[in-house]
Amino acid sequence: MNTRHRYQYGSLTRRKRIQTEDVWQFRYYETTPEGQRCRRSKIIGTLGQYPTRADALRILERFRLRLNLQHRFGRPLMLDALTDHYVEKELPQLRYATQQAHLSTLNRWIRPRWGASLLDEVRPMEVEQWLRSLPLAPKTKVNMRSLFHLVYQHGRRWERSCRVAMG
Repeated sequence: MNTRHRYQYGSLTRRKRIQTEDVWQFRYYETTPEGQRCRRSKIIGTLGQYPTRADALRILERFRLRLNLQHRFGRPLMLDALTDHYVEKELPQLRYATQQAHLSTLNRWIRPRWGASLLDEVRPMEVEQWLRSLPLAPKTKVNMRSLFHLVYQHGRRWERSCRVAMG
């Protein structure tokens, strides 16, 4: 059966708890391998962690984007969501030292600068200029560029909406 995929926003609700603190609950649909839709829910956190709905939605954004990665015509994909998918799927297959190096580079350099950027808006020339402007050794810059390329290759391999291939 060929059904149209839609971008799902899900619903975020505040759930009251009797014994513990109230929590934020996200409800969404997931498609099983058989093609059936199943209702799922995920606890985002407590009201102590995220006092306002806006705080909870901010945390929820990455999960929601990962949930919708397979939908090509949904909201545009941000580099943060693709990076999360890369960390989840690819990093466990690498050696521990490589995992730590990649996580460090992603969290210290790439995500702060490019994480909130839409993939379609990241241009190779901008990345090259950014790398040239960093006060780092040339070898470090090459490693960062290679990691950026790996993340984009991961997106292409998983058929995410990556128009631009770095490298």
